[in-house]
Amino acid sequence: MRTSWIFKKKFVSRQLGYKQAFTIGPCETIESYRGKGIYPAVLSAIQKDYADAQLIMFAKVSNDPSTNGIMKAGFQKTSRFKMVKLLGFKFPIMNKHL
Repeated sequence: MRTSWIFKKKFVSRQLGYKQAFTIGPCETIESYRGKGIYPAVLSAIQKDYADAQLIMFAKVSNDPSTNGIMKAGFQKTSRFKMVKLLGFKFPIMNKHL
């Protein structure tokens, strides 16, 4: 009903300066289980399992359900950036720290 991946040293995370962070995502909840609090519960469990690690997540600004679940799990917004595609490669461009 829920899938969440955890990556160590994800390329985009390293480009943004999070060199030792674990990156959570992509994440997906089966449609019939959405809105039941599963997403924040899974994120909270991940936080407990990785209590001594720096954890980061990415979400589109327009994805309110995802952002709400992330915030309910206790994560904080730290920065905003855009992904720019150049010659087939994607690069993050930092907009601002929040």
